Amino acid sequence: MLSLCGCSRSRSYSPVPADHDHPQPRGAAAAWELLAVSSSSGRPVHLALTPQGLAVVKQRTKGPPHLLHASSTAHRIIPYRNLVAATATATDSSPSSPSSSTRISLSALVPSDKRKPDSALALWHLDAAVHDVGRSTDQDAGATSDAQHPAAAAWCAEAERRAYAGVERRRRLHCVVNPHGGKGTAKRIWLDSVKPVFDAAGCPYHVSYTGAPGTPTNARALGLAHDSSQYDALVSLSGDGIVHELLNGLAAQPHSGARVLRETPIVHVPCGSGNALATSVYGPERATDTRYAALCALKGSPLALDLSSFSQASSASASSSQSEGGPGQERTYTFLSQAFGLMADLDLGTEHLRRWLGDARFTWGYVQGAIRRRRYPCTIEVKGARWDKGELARRHNQGLLRPARAAGDEGGAASKTHGDDDDMPAPTLVGRREDGRAHRRVDHLPVDGDFGPSDGGVDGDDEQWLTLDLTTEGVFFAYAGKVPFVSKDVMMFPAADPNDGLLDLVLVAPMSPLKALTAMDNASTGGLLSLPSVTYFKCSAYRLSFPPPAPGAKDGFISVDGERVPYRAFDVECHKGLARVMGFDGTWGGRSRIDGFDSGDDVKAR
Repeated sequence: MLSLCGCSRSRSYSPVPADHDHPQPRGAAAAWELLAVSSSSGRPVHLALTPQGLAVVKQRTKGPPHLLHASSTAHRIIPYRNLVAATATATDSSPSSPSSSTRISLSALVPSDKRKPDSALALWHLDAAVHDVGRSTDQDAGATSDAQHPAAAAWCAEAERRAYAGVERRRRLHCVVNPHGGKGTAKRIWLDSVKPVFDAAGCPYHVSYTGAPGTPTNARALGLAHDSSQYDALVSLSGDGIVHELLNGLAAQPHSGARVLRETPIVHVPCGSGNALATSVYGPERATDTRYAALCALKGSPLALDLSSFSQASSASASSSQSEGGPGQERTYTFLSQAFGLMADLDLGTEHLRRWLGDARFTWGYVQGAIRRRRYPCTIEVKGARWDKGELARRHNQGLLRPARAAGDEGGAASKTHGDDDDMPAPTLVGRREDGRAHRRVDHLPVDGDFGPSDGGVDGDDEQWLTLDLTTEGVFFAYAGKVPFVSKDVMMFPAADPNDGLLDLVLVAPMSPLKALTAMDNASTGGLLSLPSVTYFKCSAYRLSFPPPAPGAKDGFISVDGERVPYRAFDVECHKGLARVMGFDGTWGGRSRIDGFDSGDDVKAR
């Protein structure tokens, strides 16, 4: 054990706190210890590399260095994942200081409130002069001044080895900052929160600021020009809309879109209003923690994410130039959601209220729609439908118990992974009608989402189409997506698996104003699934069409990943595992257990 006593080099006391919950096994390697004096406070600091993390013990008050007693110290354990950098530098000797000395610098991300372990992360630094280095079981004298730097450098190397175990050190990052989104906060978040973390880690990065649509620096153009061989990740400081544009730019790279998507994990640093991707990847507790996202850029691992083709007939002005979707088709890729009906109106139809109401415009718009009993006539065709809520919930819960899947794992039903092809998959639905082996047609949404004991209710038929003719009954809204959350407060798709090759499609029947006003009470935890008015599908593809607006009436709204698209019929087809995002531990933090479906019967309305 090491001592800070200036008159003795004996190892007589180690102030590292005992961990009774995780006792060190007999025969385990001893902790690497380092004693130093803080440059900022002049107080002794004891550092130890323990099995649980970096132990930091500081003396609360100044005093002789040999008086480092447990009663006068404060300590913390920093998990190795949160340790960003550890370096040692030698200070040359001078006439006033004939012997050379060594200094260490540590950087880590720690809870901003020590009393709340889950509080937002803050960047912590320690600069200190090294006093002694050794192992907790050594009985020999500590390192002399001449040997101090190699010993401290070895201690720092061991600290970084543990901090970056299984992760490439100093990743190369392409950071895309949207200076205009999220009330202009993205640039401030970059300068104040994210850049300092990357600087502390010593990782190389390039910064691109997004420009207006049509300019060479718009997000889609940046994705199109991104060189995946030069970077390890693409960091998007933005809302979900910029992520949508970046993914479509990557996908549009000639003859290499699929390969570039696989090679380019997206790191979403939440700077928008919804931040659905960040919430789904990091979990609701970390949905707005920008430094946690920066840590994920440094140490996360790629997660596979399905993309879906969103195809519409070309407009008259664009029909002469064929797009990649096929003759007369316009095709983009969606990673998040597609909305029709009231939810699209809330997202896009209340933009004029943003300046005065902010996010409260969504609540205002929803209340207006509920009171007016809005309904939207449409016809929806669903391919490979599964609709048994109880079985979907139980299978989802069982899936959460399985080991995490690495990116590229071939698990899941429906669409096959695109494999190692460089080109993007060809569309199979656009421009033609596909009857499949069977076609079932209904003209209403059933109570509690139950279509009866059909062969498609549980396991489905991947080639069967179910047509819902709702031109008379209409829907309150239709929403489809790939990740659990559509905003940080709304879990629209509680059974979503971002890499199962299937879309989650939610249809909500028209409701009375009272039921509509209470329907969203449990939206943050996925409570919509239990409502009788909600029909919940898993499917490989779907089509949605609707009557044209009345003469003189304005077009309605369709939202794709939060962006407006033309008010025309559309097809959506899921492609398994095309994209990558960066997360921790091979899991999506926003996925959680669905309660209420443990028995054999579907849960009724709450």
